[in-house]
Parts: sequence; C-alpha cells; structure tokens
Amino acid sequence: MISAEQLEKSLETLEGFKRISKPFLFFFGGPKPSFEIWSKATFKTVVPNYSLAEYTHDDNFYQIMAFSIRGTLSEDVLGSLRKQAADFPLGTVRFESTMHSSADQLVAMMFDDDETRDIISLSDVDAGVFVYPRPTGTQGKEFPLVLYALHEGKHYYLPVEAKFLK
Repeated sequence: MISAEQLEKSLETLEGFKRISKPFLFFFGGPKPSFEIWSKATFKTVVPNYSLAEYTHDDNFYQIMAFSIRGTLSEDVLGSLRKQAADFPLGTVRFESTMHSSADQLVAMMFDDDETRDIISLSDVDAGVFVYPRPTGTQGKEFPLVLYALHEGKHYYLPVEAKFLK
C-alpha cells in the first residue's frame, strides 16, 4: 500500500488523479476538476482518515469519518467523536450522506447548508478537524487516506479508497 507521502507526490500530475478515480467519472469530467482545485490550492495535504461510525440500511452502507489536517487524531479526540457519531439516527446519516458525493472527486465541505450539516457540525475547523458522512454503496469500503485542499476559502476533501492505494 502506498503511503500518504507517496500519494501526495503522485498528485502533482493529472495521471495521479486518474489513478484514484473510478472509471465512470470520465463521463462527468473525470479527475481534471479535482486536479485543478488541488493544483491551485493554497494549502493541501494527504492525511489519515478515521472511521467514527458505520451504519447499514438494507444493503447500503454509510460511514461517518474524520480527519485532521494537523496530523493524527488523539485517542481522546477520536473517542469523543466516535461517541457523538454513534448518537446520530440512521435517517440523519442517510440523508446527509446523500448530500455528499460518493464520487471520487474533491468536494467542498457544506458548512453553509443548515439542512445537511448536523454531522459536519462536529468539525472543529480552527483545530483542523473535519467530520463528514459518506455513503459507501452495497459493500463496506475502507478509506484509509483523505485528500484535503483549501482553495478560494473553501475546504475540499476526497476520501481515497484502499483499493486505489495498492
């Protein structure tokens, strides 16, 4: 499995983004929009991604995840976030997950949308901690790393699935 440093180095070219993008995205602009945001970002990093809670409904999986742009999250912070994440009702997780892209592109955190921010409100932007929901389809998937970019005052993120890191 490639490291965060190796992944970040590979993202200096469009080919690096092609490696972590699903093939169907080529119909929706492919990895180019993510590469442009990443290339122009005033701050960008690849950091560990943490699963806080997992939910299932029928055959669909959802996760609440977190990352820190200042390195690893302490066990105290993770414990607190996991406790809070476990308290969300399934309906909230499903609704807010649908508002967040399951596509492999950098997407902006929706801090300004009151209808989709209960989970994201666990974030502590000043401390560099971001929390977000994610639908993971009909299979539980692992997302060990996440890309973060600050571009034009917006926070962008992209969880990277483990299968793309082999």
